[in-house]
Amino acid sequence: MPSPRVLGRPSAFLFDCDGVLVDSLASAEAAWAAWATTYKPDFDVRDLQHGRRAMDTIAELIEADLVEQAFEDLLARELETVDGTVAIPGAAALTASLPTGRWVAVTSGPRKLALARLNSAGITLPERLVTAEDVDRGKPDPQPYERGAEQAGVPIGECVVFEDAPAGIAAARAAGAGWVVGVGAGAYTPWSEGLLPDVVVPDLSAVRFVDGELLIDEELPKP
Repeated sequence: MPSPRVLGRPSAFLFDCDGVLVDSLASAEAAWAAWATTYKPDFDVRDLQHGRRAMDTIAELIEADLVEQAFEDLLARELETVDGTVAIPGAAALTASLPTGRWVAVTSGPRKLALARLNSAGITLPERLVTAEDVDRGKPDPQPYERGAEQAGVPIGECVVFEDAPAGIAAARAAGAGWVVGVGAGAYTPWSEGLLPDVVVPDLSAVRFVDGELLIDEELPKP
């Protein structure tokens, strides 16, 4: 068995939620598809840019005077299907192994939905959480991860970010994160030229934090 790769010695750990800590893809796509029948019948959920705030996506799809109503409708549909959310392999074990107060969930989703999905997946809730309501600009803007570092109480350059979505990886890079770990093969899709993670793992079972070192046991090769 090959020796683990030592990625670094981060002081804090910033996790995206959907696709990193929890698998909510099927329920989210079902909610968006049902939503589209009312608000945007020609919308194809395969075109959905994961990792962005739903409000930002909706604002690009429909008339401005319907955006707030449409967002509330989508949120209700997503909450109805939250029981289908499960933990990403390794997520519960990794987060449980981290120093108290030093891991933060940084999600593009609303707080109510993020907490519901984490609960459904059996992930111990983080002491600190940055959600769509906590930022003026969502991913790929750096603000969400800047806020995450503030919540952790350490400089962003001492933080490792775990992300699955190109928009989130771009946000982490723009914020100046010390390390970016991609989760799943989709993390190799660049938001723009050069914005790739330092390493991509199949899931969080390939990551450990031992004696202050972040260890990578398995990497996904570049496609």
